[in-house]
Amino acid sequence: MSDLKRNDVSKSPFNHTKTGMPTFDDMLKDPEYFERAKGRVFSIEWLEPAAYIRLAATGFRETEEHIRAGRQNEYIQKYARMMENGTKFDMPVLDYSTDYFSQEGLHRAMAAEAAGFEVMPVMVVRSVDRNK
Repeated sequence: MSDLKRNDVSKSPFNHTKTGMPTFDDMLKDPEYFERAKGRVFSIEWLEPAAYIRLAATGFRETEEHIRAGRQNEYIQKYARMMENGTKFDMPVLDYSTDYFSQEGLHRAMAAEAAGFEVMPVMVVRSVDRNK
């Protein structure tokens, strides 16, 4: 079981500066452009893996049980072992900025939970009114 606290990013199995998805990585590099031109802003929030899973389920209008049942356990266990051995994973994303919810990172969140990590960085994307 890891003893990862909110401020101890050095022990996190996540790279909190990269998502592995070009659009979101571009947002990390130039947030002012995305706010001004695209009406999208983000924050990096440290969430418990279970909280991420709940938010994803809510975003998809599914039950948490359904979301968990739909994931392949072999990947979760493989990723959990990799995390325990120090492999860094891309930061998960919750995207509320469009008409449809999207996320990227359920297997990673479930692996972090299985490996005993208390919190993980999550890029949370929202829309803003560009006319204000």
